[in-house]
Amino acid sequence: MEHFVKDIDTPDSLLLEMFDNLPSLAWMAKPDGYVYWFNKRWYEYTGTTAEDMEGWGWQSVHDPKTLPQVLKRWKEAIEAGRPTEMTFPLKGTDGIFRPFLTRVAPLKNSRGEVHHWLGTSTDVTELVKTEQALRESQEQAQAIFDHAPVGITYVDNSGEWLMVNNRICEILGYSKQELLGGLTFKDITHPDDLSTDLQMMDKVRKGVIDGYTREKRYVRKDKKTVWGKLTGSVVRDQNNQLKYFIAIVEDITEVKKAQEEQHKLQRIAQERNELLKINKAKDEFIGIASHQLRTPATAVKQYIGLLLNGFGGELTEEQRRYLLIADESNKRQLKLVNDLLKTAQIDDSSYKLQRRVVSLTELLKETIQAEEFVLKMREQVLTAKGLDKDITAKVDPIEIKLAISNLLENASKYSGPGKAITVSLVASSKSVSISIEDEGVGIAKVKQKEIFDKFTRIDNEFSDTVTGTGLGLYWVKQIVELHGGTIKVKSVLKKGSKFTIKLPL
Repeated sequence: MEHFVKDIDTPDSLLLEMFDNLPSLAWMAKPDGYVYWFNKRWYEYTGTTAEDMEGWGWQSVHDPKTLPQVLKRWKEAIEAGRPTEMTFPLKGTDGIFRPFLTRVAPLKNSRGEVHHWLGTSTDVTELVKTEQALRESQEQAQAIFDHAPVGITYVDNSGEWLMVNNRICEILGYSKQELLGGLTFKDITHPDDLSTDLQMMDKVRKGVIDGYTREKRYVRKDKKTVWGKLTGSVVRDQNNQLKYFIAIVEDITEVKKAQEEQHKLQRIAQERNELLKINKAKDEFIGIASHQLRTPATAVKQYIGLLLNGFGGELTEEQRRYLLIADESNKRQLKLVNDLLKTAQIDDSSYKLQRRVVSLTELLKETIQAEEFVLKMREQVLTAKGLDKDITAKVDPIEIKLAISNLLENASKYSGPGKAITVSLVASSKSVSISIEDEGVGIAKVKQKEIFDKFTRIDNEFSDTVTGTGLGLYWVKQIVELHGGTIKVKSVLKKGSKFTIKLPL
């Protein structure tokens, strides 16, 4: 503001008295900036005297850091003859610098010439503190907003973004500029979830509800779908008019994946239980049916044996041939029934091994002896290794003998006449291994895992002539594993196979 006064060289006493009683610091200067008068408040605050301050002495109460800028601004005002305003620190009697808002105005005569300058300095310490606190509070609020662990957005009534924080950008894969550059929440909401979102927002807008929480899907910039837990609310003005929506989004994609995995596992467990029930029912049926079949088959075997041994009188050659055919068919049926019974027995969860310490050496010798007649008929040569030492182990002798007998029988059935079979017994400090090796047809590598499955038979040159149920190797494996052992096979087509049972000692 410019002040026009009469053509005077100095202000009158009334004007000086008024300035002298101002609560603010006041001073007057000549047109060239030479300060020649300060009011009482100035001297009270600075603790200086008129002699100290006259002319350019006032610089002594200024902060050296800001003084150059003050002098520059003061010089610019003098040269332009215009008012100026600035805030800078002044030192008090206690030596403390406090901020003062200083306004300087020229006093001009009727011809527009500057005759004097009037300056006032008002202590704005509390105002600066308040502004600083407000600034810090705003900075803290902004920092909390920007670095919150959840996504936060402000959305206007049309759905456009007003503010977004860093986390929502991470969740959606967009930058702040992209989200604030025209995208709406509709653009990043999964189409199947948009309708529900709009309905809920409309209820909030109308005041039907204050807010809502729901799980929804978002479409990222890279087109991937993410799950978010959305909490929506609204801010209204004093007239209860909607200002903007606030949306807080928590990324729950991993939680949803875990839930889906849990549901999948539950479905698998349920299906497994159903299959176990079906399998149990099947095994029970097989067990019952096998028992019922075994009794008459055994009786048939006995009567055929009696007839073949002449207890029913002399037989013709044709009658004997018929009985031999019937006997062979009955043996195959008994083999099937026995394998079914053995499988049902092994699969029963209540089945327990009858383990005791036995000589595996003697057990192998007995098993080999039982197969000698068949081996001689097929002109096959059996070699036993490691049976010169007595090796003992705690096993179920009946079950282990059955397992070895099955492997030895298979080795013989799937090897041609004159082929060699080797049985080996090897012990170490922690385990014992029983191997049965043949020179038979062998098993293709891709089929070697399948042979231990139920009802599995591998096609080969003996398939049409050698009968079998496809259950033997299955229950052999089960018996070995019930003992805490393993069974492995190494085989080469046309060269033979080697089955090895390893049992813990």
